[in-house]
Amino acid sequence: NDKFLMASQADRLVQSRCYIETKKLSCITCHNPHITVKETPVAQFNKPCISCHTTPEKTCTETEAIRVMNNDNCSGCHLPKSGAIDIPHVSISDHKIQIPGREKEKADGRFLGLVCMTDSTPSALLMAQGYLTYYEAFVNDGELLDSAGTWLNKVTKKDDLYTKTQIHLLYLQNDVNGIIAASEGIKDENNLDAWTFYRIGESYYTTQQTVDAEKYFQKAVDILPFNLDFNLKLGSSKFVNKDLTGAEKIFTYIISENPKYTKAWMNLGIVQALTGNTGKAEASLLTAIKLDPDYLQARLSLTDLYIKSRQKTKAKESLLYILKYYPDNQQAKSLAEQLKAI
Repeated sequence: NDKFLMASQADRLVQSRCYIETKKLSCITCHNPHITVKETPVAQFNKPCISCHTTPEKTCTETEAIRVMNNDNCSGCHLPKSGAIDIPHVSISDHKIQIPGREKEKADGRFLGLVCMTDSTPSALLMAQGYLTYYEAFVNDGELLDSAGTWLNKVTKKDDLYTKTQIHLLYLQNDVNGIIAASEGIKDENNLDAWTFYRIGESYYTTQQTVDAEKYFQKAVDILPFNLDFNLKLGSSKFVNKDLTGAEKIFTYIISENPKYTKAWMNLGIVQALTGNTGKAEASLLTAIKLDPDYLQARLSLTDLYIKSRQKTKAKESLLYILKYYPDNQQAKSLAEQLKAI
């Protein structure tokens, strides 16, 4: 169907008969790189068309009435609007210049497979990696993972690069036990990247093997120290492993890099509450709620803080808000019973 990658406009242009016959069209034929499309006058887009289609046999064959109705807008008619499969809710112009009205002849598109544009004889491993990338970036279709697995089964050299790709596939399939088993066969961890370490750490964390999880999250952060999501997982594992000082340090670092990282504020508030810094904990949790008023867990944690610090009025106000919007929440009901006891 008429949906393409946003970045495929040049590929579509070179398929046009206008491009093939003139060999003169390029991006800057119609576009000024210093002016947005919305600010560019329509006449500029139509100028290349008019300058070429001058003889009678090359002029527009549409009826005069329709041409007048559309203000003789060549580009608007011959570069039809299209969807973009890589960016949701975005409309782009299909840059394959064509005669309009043929959409009725087109059947719905069907994915056939990937073709490697950089290597005429790509390895099975490269093809598997291509399917994994396409799955993550564009289409979450399980058949793509099946294809990746099929290509991966064709790989004969089972080295660490193979294992890294295998772990990537298993991660997308939510097979945490498979990831742990595969990771045990790694020969040299220097061959791994941060994302592979993260995926292994996430698998250990999910299976509540948090000591091993922390080790792998730390390896991921060592490679990508400014990846705040990796840092959050490392801080969370330190928290579970009762290293509150280490967890607080990491959550504070995340906030210093991104003051609007809501989860870091909530996690920091919980750590501060456990270490007896009630005032700081309240401020951190309130900041999390200010950034995301619908952050239920932050509101529950704040209510719990008020109850434990015997701030009955604040606890009541906070709990009433939660029960108003989440009347069936079991944790809120439990907090209500605790509130009655103070």
